[in-house]
Amino acid sequence: MIERRIYYPSAGYGSLLVANVLLIFLVFLAPWALLALVPEIGPGFLPWYLGANALWIAVALVLIPPYVRSVSYELGEHELIIKRGIITRSIDLVPYHMITNVALRRGPIARALGLGTLKIHTAGYSQSSAAEATIAGIANYEELREAILAAMRAAGHPRTAPTTSQEELLQALLAEVRGLRADLKR
Repeated sequence: MIERRIYYPSAGYGSLLVANVLLIFLVFLAPWALLALVPEIGPGFLPWYLGANALWIAVALVLIPPYVRSVSYELGEHELIIKRGIITRSIDLVPYHMITNVALRRGPIARALGLGTLKIHTAGYSQSSAAEATIAGIANYEELREAILAAMRAAGHPRTAPTTSQEELLQALLAEVRGLRADLKR
């Protein structure tokens, strides 16, 4: 039986989200402020543009702390349970026996804050190569990764050695293929 454990994002996860919001503004939106230098648009554009962006940035910065508090990652008995959301509450269940890969991602800001993100990939759950679940903002990411891998092993992950009945089936198929090959050679 797997011990139920609940993990929460690190306090630095909020800082990471704030940094991401500010980087999005600086890289993708701030350069558009240069349109105020175009004579046809004029300098009146700049206060309007910066004010509109200040509005969405303020809303994002206000929503980050309650969002971070809403996130939890639970190692259940049979599945990983990921809960998050303020307005729209999401609960993702990922059965341990379906997990095929637990990938670690750490960008430069996350590394500076000592955080990691685990991407959970499953077999047959979707046709995309994207992760079905994401565990973000964790300081003890290696411990959590090892706990998920241990839960996969305890759940009898299908990537283990074939059972006796599977081996017998494979032997029967091999014998049939050899028989067909012998018939073709005649």
